[in-house]
Amino acid sequence: MAYTKKTNTEEKTVKTTTEKTTSKTVEPVKVKEYKSDDLIPCRSMTKGELIYVGKKSGEVYTWEDYDDITEIEYQDLLGLRAKKSPFIFDTLFVIEDEELLEDPKWKDVKALYEKIYSEDVETLIDMNLDDFKRVFPTLPNGLQRAVSAEVATEMEAGTFDSLQKIKVIDEVCGTDLSSIL
Repeated sequence: MAYTKKTNTEEKTVKTTTEKTTSKTVEPVKVKEYKSDDLIPCRSMTKGELIYVGKKSGEVYTWEDYDDITEIEYQDLLGLRAKKSPFIFDTLFVIEDEELLEDPKWKDVKALYEKIYSEDVETLIDMNLDDFKRVFPTLPNGLQRAVSAEVATEMEAGTFDSLQKIKVIDEVCGTDLSSIL
């Protein structure tokens, strides 16, 4: 019996098969593989101080207030995910690493974020202008894209009329929604 040694690489290839009527095509999809001590940026969604002591690393992670970013070791995030911890699943903080969230291992967290973001879009759009200017730039990329898409939809329907909010979205996201007008 032959023995094959597996090595740990920075990226692993996940093979997906697409079937056609006569042949099969294999398309490699690259998924970044993280080391246990890799630091992942996480944004506090909690008003006031938030403290977490990593169960794996023993590190103390602190956020002073809402919107602060602290980097957490990957191994500690894995532990939180495995325990379905409120830090992640009640979104006391959100993971800011989009590439990490694309990994199939994190699909439950990504789905949770998408659900939360879709529910919060209308609340964000309805904010007064000063609050919107303050909050929108601090949102995770996924939520910014969701708000931008909803605003574009409302603009096309003729139901969105805040030019100042459109300018904020264009500046932050690098879009050109104002050209729809």
